[in-house]
Amino acid sequence: MKLVRKNKKGDLQINWICLRDKCAKNCCGAFEDPLPNFVSIEGQERYEIEVLPNEIKKLKNDCKDCIKSNADKGKSYMNLYKDHTCVLLKNGMCSKYEKRPSVCRSYPFYIDLFSGLNIDNSCPGVKKGWTNVSDLHINLSSLIKLYKSHIKNIEKKYVRK
Repeated sequence: MKLVRKNKKGDLQINWICLRDKCAKNCCGAFEDPLPNFVSIEGQERYEIEVLPNEIKKLKNDCKDCIKSNADKGKSYMNLYKDHTCVLLKNGMCSKYEKRPSVCRSYPFYIDLFSGLNIDNSCPGVKKGWTNVSDLHINLSSLIKLYKSHIKNIEKKYVRK
């Protein structure tokens, strides 16, 4: 089954809908590593939920204890429970949904070096209905923002100018 199509109006659509509180998996639950053979050279675990600098203040205003800073990495992350679920997960939903970090906004979309835009096929919303790409602006722009941040950090640390 195709994951992308144009509807009768010519709008580009993706065969995915967010099931929100009806989702059995919950995107902010404990993560399975989608790329177990890839290892971060910076020691970042895949389950860590990075909070970008411009997102810290928005979240800290509402929940002072939900973010931790890692001075060694120069980054901030969401606090997680021992099973790696986010402290903001309440009744299957993010309690700060409108202020959630870019990594959360972008899920289940992922940019792969080899195949471009991907979707986590384990997300229960895949192939459950069609969503106009224009309605995914927040998801996809958050994904791009996150990758730009990673690229900026890589350039700063590893690429000589």
